[in-house]
Amino acid sequence: MNSASPRIAIIGDYDERKVVHQGTNAEFPAAGADVAWIPTDSIGDPAKSLRDFDGIIISPGSPYVDEEAVIASVRYARENEVPLVGMCAGFQYVTVEFVRSVLGVAGANHAETHPDSEKLAVTPLVCSLAGESHPVHVLPGTRAASAYRQERVIEPFFCNYGINPEFEPRLADAGLAVSGRDEMGRPRIIELAGHPFFLATLYVFQVRDRHVEPHPLTAAFLEAARARLMKSRTK
Repeated sequence: MNSASPRIAIIGDYDERKVVHQGTNAEFPAAGADVAWIPTDSIGDPAKSLRDFDGIIISPGSPYVDEEAVIASVRYARENEVPLVGMCAGFQYVTVEFVRSVLGVAGANHAETHPDSEKLAVTPLVCSLAGESHPVHVLPGTRAASAYRQERVIEPFFCNYGINPEFEPRLADAGLAVSGRDEMGRPRIIELAGHPFFLATLYVFQVRDRHVEPHPLTAAFLEAARARLMKSRTK
């Protein structure tokens, strides 16, 4: 990698057998990123373990070995304006962190790992989307729309969980807005206004057959990471 390559931490428990991890390894280095997988049980204090990175990916592939470390990593990126992108489980844990930390719902959880919790921020989808591709309508005036430059895209899904609909209005009121929906109006992209780059998709956009050109969201995320890298060099 050259000196202009942003350093990207991939938060997740790498498994070479998972298609979603293979896609991550193919997509981001090809787009010019210097990537490092960070196992969830080795994160510890994100302020120390992630401080040298220019961007953070919250990888698909749950359940994580240490889900609390993932939540802490999301919070670190959100509060310190570190560019973040999450996919599938990344979308889900961005939601959990925001419900806990910003909405103040202590003990908010994910149904996959805490199915009996009374405070579920993430609940099972009406229908599983695992292994399917579906259209996503990108809302105008959003960061997602700026990246895609088209209103309708087809993307691959691998998920079984999404935002608990009860929380969606409160999330939007607090700044975590839906910027992409399916044809039934259900959330598929979320993003945080006022942050250099804080966006998550319920689908796994990096899973593609060829990686000749970066996915639009990859390009937008890495542009923000490079901007952080350049800013750090001027200090």
